[in-house]
Amino acid sequence: MPDAPTLVKALLLAAGRGSRFDPSGRTSKLLAEIDGTPVAVHALRRLLDAGLPVTAVVRAPGRLADALTHAGAQVLVFAGAQEGMGASLAHGIGQLCHGEDPPDAILVALADMPSISAKTIRALIGRIGERTPIVAPCHQGRRGHPVLFWRSQFDALSQLSGDRGAAALLRQDKPVLVEVDDPAILIDIDEPGDLPTG
Repeated sequence: MPDAPTLVKALLLAAGRGSRFDPSGRTSKLLAEIDGTPVAVHALRRLLDAGLPVTAVVRAPGRLADALTHAGAQVLVFAGAQEGMGASLAHGIGQLCHGEDPPDAILVALADMPSISAKTIRALIGRIGERTPIVAPCHQGRRGHPVLFWRSQFDALSQLSGDRGAAALLRQDKPVLVEVDDPAILIDIDEPGDLPTG
């Protein structure tokens, strides 16, 4: 009997403050537009194009939550997002694991990385499994995002806190690196000058 297909879901982290983009907090980098579409929606569409159901974690109701919902994400409003990325990640993992159809693997993506190709995402999905429980893309020797985690990692992820994300887990359990021809795995929108022009 063939193995059942692996169920992969995506978790899009969209709850950061983006203070380097606008220290005043008036402008959200995730709502900044590229070709008329918000940065976070670009990131979401890449995940959807790869065939993944997407849950996005946001700080509060509002324009960002509405844009992501309209574009096809299930949106989680997390009031504790001010604690940092680790807390948002743990919350999202917990919700996915205890919801309907718990996944075999979760792809953790960042909403300020709008240009990662669906081909890259599919390449990661093709490598995940019991023997390769963490998979990440690599471009010219540099590891990037997103990162895909097998279910054996969910407990550790759900216990994260603060703003450290999964960095400590990745140091402890080295990911399998998948070489991709996709420099976008290394590029995030951090400041206004990072937005593509023309």
